[in-house]
Amino acid sequence: MFNKQKKKSTGYVVEENFTPAILSSYSPETEYVPTDYRILNHSYKAKFYKSLEERLTPIISKMDKHNSGKELHGIVRSQVSHLRDDFNQDAALIQFQAERIINVKESRNCELENEKIRLSNERDQNLLEMQPLRNCKSQYEIKIMGYTIPTGLIVTIIAMLVDIISNYAFLQEIVTMGQPGFFVVLLSMAVMSDCSMAALGVLLSKTEHTYINQTIRKALICSLVFIFFLSAVAGPMIRFGSMDLQYGTFASDGNLIPKEGDYTLAEIGVTMITSFLTLATGILSFIFSYDKEREKAVLYKSLKSKNNYINARIDDIVVAQEYIKRSIPIINNYNKNLRETAAKELEAIEKGLLSKATLLWAEHIGTPETFEIASDVINEITEAPSDSLNLETIENPSLNITKLAG
Repeated sequence: MFNKQKKKSTGYVVEENFTPAILSSYSPETEYVPTDYRILNHSYKAKFYKSLEERLTPIISKMDKHNSGKELHGIVRSQVSHLRDDFNQDAALIQFQAERIINVKESRNCELENEKIRLSNERDQNLLEMQPLRNCKSQYEIKIMGYTIPTGLIVTIIAMLVDIISNYAFLQEIVTMGQPGFFVVLLSMAVMSDCSMAALGVLLSKTEHTYINQTIRKALICSLVFIFFLSAVAGPMIRFGSMDLQYGTFASDGNLIPKEGDYTLAEIGVTMITSFLTLATGILSFIFSYDKEREKAVLYKSLKSKNNYINARIDDIVVAQEYIKRSIPIINNYNKNLRETAAKELEAIEKGLLSKATLLWAEHIGTPETFEIASDVINEITEAPSDSLNLETIENPSLNITKLAG
């Protein structure tokens, strides 16, 4: 109390330590993006550069210093036209893919909307069914570790144990069929007296919410009452019929000498109590199992649990719909930006190929004058405005897709 150590003030330093992870998605079944342009592939460009160099090498070998390198530009532009065709085909295909992706997202959104409407109707129907059951509570139930257990089940199990223990002393001198048969008789008597009444209580509790045919139901009720009646009658018969053995004495040789008459009031009282013990345990099992409100309370909890699940599912659907709604413009912007990037890359490749052809000529001649000429030509190429293609339109995209259909 007096010698406590003073706590030291501590602080934390923020460190930027990131771990790569996959971004979670609410609608993984609709997560698609169009394919990339071939012109953005590094190996595709490298292959094209190498092919053009191989094509120009024999031509350059026949050129001299009187050339300027511009003579190769026509060949380069003819090869670039193939890149333009590939670009147009890719643009048409990617546009087609983007439209299909958007259609899939919109279809998915319609499916989610229909599911939301269906779940909302089901929730409203459940609320109507729950309204008259709101104040219904089970009379006999307890909660153990979060689980709701009917009190009638526990009382019935305890009653069966009591009957088995009480009948053991009376039956062990009467039943001589061996241990297995002896325990079967004990268990049968407990079932007849306790389980029959517990089942009767449950059956009568389901008067309004039962799917059993009325004829079968009445037959079951009569059968259970008859079984309990047999047990209630057999109990006193066994007790009073075995009093001579229960209250007999043992001779010096160890043999049991049955008692003949002259029973004391205590012996008669104990026999009477144990005789009607079966009747008492059966009635208790019936009382704690007969609970008309339990069936309604269980139904109310079931409907409430369903509605909780429905509400959670509707929340997920709303989030997924919002995600899909926002992802459609993302697809359009992605397609547009990707196309602009590919167009700029095509322009850069064209200028790069023209510059490469001029530089190959300069390297072949190898004089300072040729390098100076090549430098001027390359500057003209890089500073010239692009006339590659119009980014707003695609020339006959349907025809390009038809060509790719094979």
